[in-house]
Amino acid sequence: MVINLTAFRSHEFSYVKEELLAIREQVPSAIFKVIIEAPQLTEQEICQAVDLCVEGRADYVKTSTGWYPGCPSTVEQVRIMSREAAGRIQIKAAGGIRSLETIQEMQKAGCSRFGMGMRSVQNLIKSIYK
Repeated sequence: MVINLTAFRSHEFSYVKEELLAIREQVPSAIFKVIIEAPQLTEQEICQAVDLCVEGRADYVKTSTGWYPGCPSTVEQVRIMSREAAGRIQIKAAGGIRSLETIQEMQKAGCSRFGMGMRSVQNLIKSIYK
């Protein structure tokens, strides 16, 4: 799910947390991933969003939906998320990941799962086996 950005940006953090907890309660055994749209957030907002995802009992905090082509997820965003997460939640990166080097850097920064579109994966495989 995508975090409630309207409530988040309005500093209604209790509302965001309660919404996440309510969803977790409805799907207790499902893997629960929360997308924070990190490319749209400041460093402080990324940290706050990660903390809310932890408090909301999510399994993963995800960088982006990937629907902002001009705003890809970055290694630095993953570093910020990983530092704030401190092992309390897993990190998934998506949006603008196009190279093996980026994947490796994000993995080193603490990302454990990646989301890529089929065309991006096909292009990546082609570039590896040139």
